[in-house]
Amino acid sequence: MHDREVTYCLVVDDSLPVAREDPIALYKLVHECWRAVLAESGPQSVMAPDSYPMPSPRDGPFFCFEKPGRTDLIVDERKLLGSAQRRIPGRVMQHGSLLLGQRYAAHPGADLGEPPADICERWIDAFIARIAAALALAPVPATWTNSSLSDVAERRQRYAGDEWTRKR
Repeated sequence: MHDREVTYCLVVDDSLPVAREDPIALYKLVHECWRAVLAESGPQSVMAPDSYPMPSPRDGPFFCFEKPGRTDLIVDERKLLGSAQRRIPGRVMQHGSLLLGQRYAAHPGADLGEPPADICERWIDAFIARIAAALALAPVPATWTNSSLSDVAERRQRYAGDEWTRKR
């Protein structure tokens, strides 16, 4: 379901003021960075208004792009980008998805019309620069070690397997 998307994951600790604020502050910060990036060469999206409910996996639709929530980016009332947070003491993880295209006609949400890879890379680079500047951080490229790649392969085997999927 998430193959035609740009996904991101941001983890911040409470050394950053936004991690100590109400959860909506981080949603707004990140989504505004994405909105500004897309405004340069993509569709004109807007942040869903405060009158929209906060999205919740417990009472929301099965397809998260079916119903926009407060702070999601929308185009013509349809969700283009949404995120979720997990908070533990001293840490916040926020992850989200930006719809590049739709697998089938009934797929909910707005999309970016399957842009070429070079445009997606430009958007990703611009997002990284904007979010880093907004958080007063310096982006540092990382490289995958052999140990990290082995760990990923082991986790892929475990979580992509039928045994894990049918465990629930």
